[in-house]
Amino acid sequence: MTEPVQAKDILGTVPFSNFSVVLFFGAFFKFYILNVHYSFLSISTVAPEIDLDVALRTSIIAKAGEDVEIMIPFKGRPPPTVTWRKGDKNLATDEKYIIQNTESSTLLSIPQVTRDDTGKYVLTIENGVGEPKSSFVNVKVLDTPSACQKLQLKHVSRGTVTLVWEPPLINGGSEITNYVVEKRDATKRAWSTVTMKCSQTTFKLTNLSEKTAFFFRVLAENDIGLGEPCETPEPVKAADIPGPIKDLAMKDSTKTSVKLHWSKPDYDGGSIISDYVIEKKLQGEKEWTYAGTSKSCEFEAEKLKELSVMEFRVFAKNEKGMSDGVTVGPITVKEHIITPEADLSDIPGGQMTVRIGHNLHIELPYKGKPKPSMSWLKDNLPLKETEHLRFKKTENKISLSIKNVKKEHGGKYTLILDNVVSRKTFTITVITLGPPSKPKGPLRLDEVKADSVVLSWEPPEDDGGGEITGYSIEKRETSQMNWKLVCSSAARTTFKVPNLVKDTEYQFRVRAENRYGVSPPLVSADVVAKHQFRTPGAPGKPVVYNVTADGMTIAWDAPAYDGGSEIIGYHVEKKERNSILWQKVNVALISSREYRITGLVEGNEYQFRVSAVNKFGVGRPLESDPVVAQIPYTLPDAPGTPEPTNVTGDSITLTWARPKSDGGSEINEYILERREKKSMRWVKVSSKRPIAENRYRVTGLIEGNEYEFHVMAENAAGVGPPSDVSKLIKCREPVSPPSAPNVVRVTDTSKTSVSLEWTKPVFDGGMEIIGYIIEMCKADLETWQKVNAETVLATKYTVVDLEAGEHYKFRVSAVNGAGKGESCEVPASVQTVDRLSAPEIDIDANFKQTHIVRAGASIRLFIAFSGRPVPTAVWSKADANLSLRADIQTTDSFSTLTVEECNRNDAGKYVFTVENSSGSKSITFTVKVLDTPGPPGPITFKDVTRGSITLMWDAPVLDGEPAPPKRLDIVDTTKSSVVLAWLKPDHDGGSRVTGYLLEMKQKGADKWIPAGQTKQLTFTVEGLVENTEYEFRVKAKNDAGYSEPREAFSSVIIKEPQIEPTADLSEISRQLITCKAGSTFTIDIPISGRPAPKVTWKLEEMRLKETERVTIRTTKDRTTLTVKDSMRGDSGKYYLTLENTAGCMVSTTTIIYIYIYIYIYIYNYIQLLYTIIKYGY
Repeated sequence: MTEPVQAKDILGTVPFSNFSVVLFFGAFFKFYILNVHYSFLSISTVAPEIDLDVALRTSIIAKAGEDVEIMIPFKGRPPPTVTWRKGDKNLATDEKYIIQNTESSTLLSIPQVTRDDTGKYVLTIENGVGEPKSSFVNVKVLDTPSACQKLQLKHVSRGTVTLVWEPPLINGGSEITNYVVEKRDATKRAWSTVTMKCSQTTFKLTNLSEKTAFFFRVLAENDIGLGEPCETPEPVKAADIPGPIKDLAMKDSTKTSVKLHWSKPDYDGGSIISDYVIEKKLQGEKEWTYAGTSKSCEFEAEKLKELSVMEFRVFAKNEKGMSDGVTVGPITVKEHIITPEADLSDIPGGQMTVRIGHNLHIELPYKGKPKPSMSWLKDNLPLKETEHLRFKKTENKISLSIKNVKKEHGGKYTLILDNVVSRKTFTITVITLGPPSKPKGPLRLDEVKADSVVLSWEPPEDDGGGEITGYSIEKRETSQMNWKLVCSSAARTTFKVPNLVKDTEYQFRVRAENRYGVSPPLVSADVVAKHQFRTPGAPGKPVVYNVTADGMTIAWDAPAYDGGSEIIGYHVEKKERNSILWQKVNVALISSREYRITGLVEGNEYQFRVSAVNKFGVGRPLESDPVVAQIPYTLPDAPGTPEPTNVTGDSITLTWARPKSDGGSEINEYILERREKKSMRWVKVSSKRPIAENRYRVTGLIEGNEYEFHVMAENAAGVGPPSDVSKLIKCREPVSPPSAPNVVRVTDTSKTSVSLEWTKPVFDGGMEIIGYIIEMCKADLETWQKVNAETVLATKYTVVDLEAGEHYKFRVSAVNGAGKGESCEVPASVQTVDRLSAPEIDIDANFKQTHIVRAGASIRLFIAFSGRPVPTAVWSKADANLSLRADIQTTDSFSTLTVEECNRNDAGKYVFTVENSSGSKSITFTVKVLDTPGPPGPITFKDVTRGSITLMWDAPVLDGEPAPPKRLDIVDTTKSSVVLAWLKPDHDGGSRVTGYLLEMKQKGADKWIPAGQTKQLTFTVEGLVENTEYEFRVKAKNDAGYSEPREAFSSVIIKEPQIEPTADLSEISRQLITCKAGSTFTIDIPISGRPAPKVTWKLEEMRLKETERVTIRTTKDRTTLTVKDSMRGDSGKYYLTLENTAGCMVSTTTIIYIYIYIYIYIYNYIQLLYTIIKYGY
């Protein structure tokens, strides 16, 4: 529609035409108008019009750095005003843009365009006539892209960082083709390229140094080039929170403190662990409290209450945060008794070596509480300090020092540690290293000639702690004093000294040598160098060979000493081993050094000896080892178990493994025997020719019968033992191998083994499954090898002797008479590592937690447990040292505690705890001892008169009253009340506890007053004065009376706790509620806070009050808003405000409705509108 203008009496006719009217709901309708007359005036003004060139209707493209001019003609009367805009910015206010206007055109000049000049330029003209007219021109500047947007770090972990960003707002006029990612060490100025090819807006950087902080930046690239960089504002380390600490344990405890120690985490998260945070809590409490921090792997928690049962947990902390906590406990705060122990781990095998003349220092870490006394023994005799030998004892180390060690300092040293708990000994063997002792004499002159002497001797009795490396031999003429070296490195204990002067008298000496020095010399007697004829020495030891049932051959070496005369022959003698009579074998002298003896009796054991003969006589004989006259080979071993390879209706083909040993003779044949099921008689399988191979087809069998077989091997010595009996094999027509087993799974692993289980195949191939074959391969090799030598009958198997930490694959195949079936493989590779499991205590149906015994009887408590690694088992009893009264026996799977001749002091709760690196578990036994009361107190006299006396005494200390309740705790307080809770007594005194008495007093008062009685383990004391400090205690009551009181851990000030209000929105999914118009919705939110918070509900900025439609219900722990007959105006954000003296909290919930749309028939509206237009009303 145009604006109304003033009209003259000019008539015009509008031809038949149509027009469109837009109705509600988006429908279009057409109406026809006939013979309508209009009157117009001549127009004196012209609405502005823009003449936009066709070329400008698309866009202007320019390169960066060029000048761009946009000239647009226009018309209008009066001349229109011109406004250029880019976005919301009026370009006339920016000096960069030059705008030149005339009455009929406008020129916009943009000098040296950049990527920032890309966009839509809107021209608006107006002159007060008609509506303002606008048009736009798109300018596209070809440039490098602008900087990427919103560069963020995600998934920062050890050595890796993932970058995520958004594309540049300005792509430079062409599509982004690539991103370049760079990094920079925070301590350096140069950037290094990580990748030149990244097509996505995310990139994962790996292998980053965990110790170095890095900046990162991303540059977008288009056809023009690389754009501006987008950098991370702060340097980032590719680090993570540390792993949990290891080996957390109690190191020591006193009456008021506990000392903990632990090992560093395996993984520090990539940054230095700054400190360790320690928290504590009483056993049974839920809240942990801060205990302190430590820079080292040790911490002492102090100012604890004696006999309180504590738990501790420790976190490792680095710059990224804190690790998962590791918990230890329960730990009873009391004097810790430690059995004396010395650490000999640095002394392998308990042996130490020291060079003679050097110093010896033995230093042993030790522990024990109370501190043990120290004493030393040497070779089981008390050792005393001397000028060269000193003892020393420090807080945690014991040392023994010996200066200038001598030979006699070697031996067994025993350290004795003794305290009131135990006495233990630790043994260390000290080996002194030095020159050997002199060779063992005498120095023999075995052969004396005019120009040489043969010497012999025995090795030294003491080698000085090192191997004898050789001997040095010296000689001297007796007429002279100086010794001459003959040989410096003789390897044997015999030596021939040559080049002697005939008829000269000599003396010889020998020294032994090792790596530490030379021994004193062994000196010979004087001897004259001249021929001394005598009988020859013994020949070499006879060697027996070529043994048969009736003969043997012996050979020997010539004697080293011929007695000064040539050997002319040898004599050979024999005897049975158990006989003392030697028989000469040869009739004439034997000239060679070999002889065969015949005529022996098979099976007898013989010995032989040989003597050399020269012209002076027969020399000393030398005997052989005993040898049995027998065939030189034995019966073969049993072959392998026969296995069927093919079965038909009347035959079975069998194979078997060769014997492990053939007895020294080749296998001639195999003897195969069979027997039918339930028969005791073996029948030899007939064959036309001997069975020479380890495979044979047995024919002539009866179909349907079951047979078993065994096989024997035969060699020249005879028939060997039979093999194991085969499985029963049913003779029937061939069947197929079985299908694969089902569900092969891993049940357990260790560093060297993997345990497998599987189910039987669905299809057995028509024959009974006779076993399973297990195969394995390394995950990266795919070379399968058989694991089991024999088929496995069970459906489980443990593969052993594997490499620790290696990945393996396993598969299992079933075997029947038809052969090996398909295999079923474990779905994933398996790593050989120890599977860790938390300790478990095994309790059966006969388990009793309460044991009642009479005084003088025995108590025996038994518990079985499991876990990996094997847990440490500990028995404990409050206020008692079990090592003094109980006998405790512990294995890897169970533990027993036995107390003989128990008395009333043995009653109470015994706690059994098992713990390993995966956790801990405890169980408590209650022991009641039925005993008579203890003795009354001292007797005193009163009112002594003639004929009467009054006696007075104190009640027995042990009169059957219960023990005091355990751990009285302050649970909660208000302005005028306090809630108390406690635990049952350790023992009830032999009578059931019937109730508890609560008492209280103001802090500083002397008198306790009753606060109430109850049968429960909790009680609320009311009517107290606000801001007053009170103390509380509780007594247990049974038929014998009240127990000793148990006081609360600390006093308490009566006041309302200050707790900030909170609201739990977890039950509202995404804090969003959707409902239909007209229905009722309810927002129900749990709240908390002390004092009870004030609740305010708002819809957007409007505070809600209760009306007929809106209901608000609030209790101390929840608030509920209900709105009936909901409508569109109820949509929006609902604000819940909780406020008390401790703080304020605002929660938001958004309500969205699904509106019910009502569709109205449009036909009536069309008819009505048509009538109005047609008839003009």
